[in-house]
Amino acid sequence: MLNVKELNVCKADYWENEFKHNDFFQQIANNYALSVFSHRDMTILKAALHHTVYETPRVFLEEYRILDAVPYYYIKFLLEKQPNIVVDLGCGINNFKPYIPGLVGIDCNHKIKKSDVVDRFDQDFVTGHQQFCDALMSINVIHFSPINTITQRLKWVSELICSGGRGFVATNLETWLMHTPAEQIKKLFGTRLKFDDIANYVNEQIIATGLDFIVVDWPVLHGSEHSTIRDELNGNIRLVFNV
Repeated sequence: MLNVKELNVCKADYWENEFKHNDFFQQIANNYALSVFSHRDMTILKAALHHTVYETPRVFLEEYRILDAVPYYYIKFLLEKQPNIVVDLGCGINNFKPYIPGLVGIDCNHKIKKSDVVDRFDQDFVTGHQQFCDALMSINVIHFSPINTITQRLKWVSELICSGGRGFVATNLETWLMHTPAEQIKKLFGTRLKFDDIANYVNEQIIATGLDFIVVDWPVLHGSEHSTIRDELNGNIRLVFNV
């Protein structure tokens, strides 16, 4: 039995309408040739432009001036608090920086040369950056770790944020599994893996953080036209929480 309870999920049609009637978001959209609100549309668009799923998504978007509007649904919860310092943890090409005041992009890839800070997300980084920012966003970054470290890594993220701030984290269920040793998977879930068992385990890890969640969005649970099992751009488990 699946025990995941969602909260304030992103509904593509509703979000598109809200986005188009928001002056701040429209200023962002005006800098792009096209805005996309669903993974289905993005997948078709990439194929039509002869790009493959193996290419870096953010680079593809930059090249064709395409705005992936979905993350801004979750980012709006951060901006509601009017933060002075916003961290983009694992910022890549730092594409949010021009649009979010006070944003500091952090990435471990020194070759990109677009981040503001080059550093790796680990225990040493967290220890040295306690309550570093008012808000933090991290899309497809913290999941390069075994599945039993979810609680720990979400807590690490929360420790970077000042009391009264907010965090937004998106991860992929599959990536957690891919970085978990086979013997550990067998120990946790047996030899006959069931999706519900894995999802419930991840949900328990999330709840165990004790964080105050205001968005718990699991597109991985839904087979709608607006999501797929693996959402390479925005993660298929998305969380927003108060600190």
